[in-house]
Amino acid sequence: MDKILAAALDLFVTKGYDGTTVDQIAEASGLTKGAIYFHFTNKADVLDALLDQVERHFVDPMDQRVRQAGPLARDKMVAFAHQQSELGVGKTKLAILAIRTSSDFAQQDSPFREKIRHIYRRLYAILEDVIELG
Repeated sequence: MDKILAAALDLFVTKGYDGTTVDQIAEASGLTKGAIYFHFTNKADVLDALLDQVERHFVDPMDQRVRQAGPLARDKMVAFAHQQSELGVGKTKLAILAIRTSSDFAQQDSPFREKIRHIYRRLYAILEDVIELG
């Protein structure tokens, strides 16, 4: 499954969701189309799994790091900035996927639009909590 997600991530980042086919994901992963469908119902299911990774690798660690920072708003803001830069460097493609998906689905009534909004709402909530501290 990791091969599928890695291949799909590369393709979604470079070609976009609409510009990527399951055939291309299969070819890029070195697997058959049947293997893709064994693990995922459809292309949308693959993107959904990748957006779960965005939340798991960006938002969850961000929340944890900010909560564990010192009691001052400054400490928490520094923790937020450090975590953001570390994740942006270490997980660049996932960051680009989040941005591209939010742009690609901004005008569509789509579960992906809502999922991206949920991710951004969580990030905003972390920042709002810091701002409330002063």
